[in-house]
Amino acid sequence: MVAPILFTYEVANILYQAVRKGKITIDRAKEVLEEVILLGIEIDSPQDLSLSLRAIELAGQYNLSATYDAHYLALAEREGCELWTADLKMWNAIRGKTDRVRWIGDYDSVDSDTSPNASDPNNS
Repeated sequence: MVAPILFTYEVANILYQAVRKGKITIDRAKEVLEEVILLGIEIDSPQDLSLSLRAIELAGQYNLSATYDAHYLALAEREGCELWTADLKMWNAIRGKTDRVRWIGDYDSVDSDTSPNASDPNNS
């Protein structure tokens, strides 16, 4: 697995939001962040300007509101792999426009079809 440098920031922010909502303690948030980092996800080099340049292009192509998600897509494109997302806004903006992006809810039922199955959050 590979992710852009902002992955760590996003995970930290998600955990902090859980702290703010009283769902976990700060100590638990720190533990979980360390566990995520220890999963061995390769973090892409922030010095690679080409990734950000491509992210701008992709954000424009898919009419995304920011380049954050587009960085993940640009990295998947460069690495020749799929991008699995749980981001509903990104999924809705991109699905059906590229076969590179997959809905995380389909993970257990991976097949050659990129369309969502019953686990699609829009099918409920």
